[in-house]
Amino acid sequence: MISLKRRFLGLTFLLMFPAKPATLAFANCLSKDSATKAAQIVDQTLSDPRYHIPGISLSIISRCGDEFNYSSGTAVLGQKIPLSQSTHFRVGSVTKAFTAYLTMLLTQAGYFSTESTLGSILPELRSELPRIDVEHITIRNLLNHTSGIPTYATLNQGIYQQVLEHPLRIWPAGEVLTAISANQG
Repeated sequence: MISLKRRFLGLTFLLMFPAKPATLAFANCLSKDSATKAAQIVDQTLSDPRYHIPGISLSIISRCGDEFNYSSGTAVLGQKIPLSQSTHFRVGSVTKAFTAYLTMLLTQAGYFSTESTLGSILPELRSELPRIDVEHITIRNLLNHTSGIPTYATLNQGIYQQVLEHPLRIWPAGEVLTAISANQG
């Protein structure tokens, strides 16, 4: 049986990819028994009242190229819409912890410190975000959410509407930065 810690890490991984189901790679080829066991673990996890998980979508691809796709549960809370492999998930705040962790690894490796400013690390932001004082925003400010940089929710409604209408579009960084900068005044 998979440990609770491994289940949590696996479920966290599943929530990180909003545009498609999570894909897990395994060193060995995927047997029918392994795929059945994965489906059983998903179903057991969903049925366990301790977890309160409405649904899971899983894809497993082995190094041999074997694929297993499985979805179970509901796509919308309170509704009987079944979850499928094409259901989109919101990332929400799950990535904040991973971003903070990776940022701290970079500080530990000496790339910058928590007191380094955005302007010193990414000098191009000075011209791309002219209304934001990148010379005074530190990594610590970003990690503590005290930088003053607006969130996507405060973007102008035109951009926000486009994101809602085209959820799979890959937005170039320049467009996102321009939208954020234009909203500052």
